[in-house]
Amino acid sequence: MKKAKRILTLLMTAAMMMSMLAGCGGTSEEGDQADAGAETRDDLVVATNNASVSLIPWDNLSYFDYYVTENIYDSLMFSDATFVELEPRLAERYELSEDGLSMTLYLRSDATFHDGTPVTAEDAVFSIEQYVASPYIGTMGYVESVTALDETTVEVTFSTVNAAAPWDVANCMVLPKAAYEADPDGFRLAPVGSGPYVLTANESGSGAQLTAYEDYYRGEPSIKNVSVDIVPDLTTLDMGLQDGSIDCAIAGASSVDTLSEVDGLTLDYAPSDVLVELLMNCENEYLQDVNVRQAIAYAINTPVIADSILCGVADVNSYAPISSACTEWNAENAGTGVYDPEAARSLLEEAGYTTPIDLGTIKYYTNGTNENIAAVIQQNLADVGIQVQLEVGDTSTTVTDLYAGNYQLLLMSLAYYDSVFSARTAYDPDGLNGNNFCRYINQDLYDLFNQGLAEQDTDARQVYADEILSILAEELPGMKLCDQEVAVCYQEGLDVGELRINNRMQFFDVQWTA
Repeated sequence: MKKAKRILTLLMTAAMMMSMLAGCGGTSEEGDQADAGAETRDDLVVATNNASVSLIPWDNLSYFDYYVTENIYDSLMFSDATFVELEPRLAERYELSEDGLSMTLYLRSDATFHDGTPVTAEDAVFSIEQYVASPYIGTMGYVESVTALDETTVEVTFSTVNAAAPWDVANCMVLPKAAYEADPDGFRLAPVGSGPYVLTANESGSGAQLTAYEDYYRGEPSIKNVSVDIVPDLTTLDMGLQDGSIDCAIAGASSVDTLSEVDGLTLDYAPSDVLVELLMNCENEYLQDVNVRQAIAYAINTPVIADSILCGVADVNSYAPISSACTEWNAENAGTGVYDPEAARSLLEEAGYTTPIDLGTIKYYTNGTNENIAAVIQQNLADVGIQVQLEVGDTSTTVTDLYAGNYQLLLMSLAYYDSVFSARTAYDPDGLNGNNFCRYINQDLYDLFNQGLAEQDTDARQVYADEILSILAEELPGMKLCDQEVAVCYQEGLDVGELRINNRMQFFDVQWTA
């Protein structure tokens, strides 16, 4: 498969045009006039096939929501991944106490919300507290207190040492406490942030309009107006990229080869921690048995899913439900993904099951790719004596069922594992109505997460990570079908800067060069 990389031909094209003008007898005055008449675009159209779930950053978010929230809000500090150096944002710096049990953040004094009010320590305290309480975040239960020491200083104390604490706290986005509490429902429809863009329109089902915030403390963005469009049909999205009505989008896997050959388009790959996972409800009478979960893993032909359905924009390396892009990934401890239907049948027979077994349904949200993957899984399971029906729903309904545990098997793409320890929330015994989607309880595993996070030393943490990977590869509360690459397609002449993980674009860093 051809992977087209960023094309930098603009300066050459400009030079050729100037030479052509000179060769045709154009005077320097005519050249200056032509140059003066050229205008660089300051608008942008970004598209995604996901609908909005919420624009409140501590809620569950879709790709569409990330494009909006990453740009209308600002975080205290910024980093693309845990254990990577934090950059100043609303907080200019932070200090961690020697015992690791408190963190002090020093806010800048010139940041304002879009309604003109200043960003204060009180707003930061309120926002951090919402992250701590959110069932969707689920990683910050160790935060003991959050206090405003003065207008620009915040102190956060922890009940236990947690190596990820600075990143967890610093990446909290800050919302205006007074505006949110005055009308929470209204705020959700028309949120106010302090980021580089103001949300000027939000139309359910079609998209959002963002306008550059003139008083942004880091300076006004080059891109003045952004349309974030919802385009559910992937064929329509691909056509929009080809006809130029869409400037940037994540390409559908089946379209990657075609789009890479289109003149005027650039195809690149964002760093990715996306994994396609088959979640198993471990409260189900069959799925609570590890033998059945392992049999399901052996039965599924993951190479077909990766190569034929995802068109090679994926990698099969292990069934362990952790992204291989995470910081502490160790292939030696993560096991291997082997398609072996005979081993699946033997496991079921040895465990005393008489086939066929009726497991109920595989749920997935509306998406042509998901439908194809689910169909392969259904047939593969039938081949070893496990019967399932397919059940498709819209994104919102599927996510609601996921959190409620209203499923047996559920197909989902997940992207929150930039570190092995980020997966802690997925196996929290107290998170059955939060991010413990598989409803899998293993206190020993959860203790390993906590013990590893208490280690400030990288090598010591790795020992715990290796044991965690080994357990998950054996227990398989959910199985990774594959790691999925994020193919980003955009118009030539658009400088997107360095692509961020999973293409979580910050439009402040984007500009047109022609």
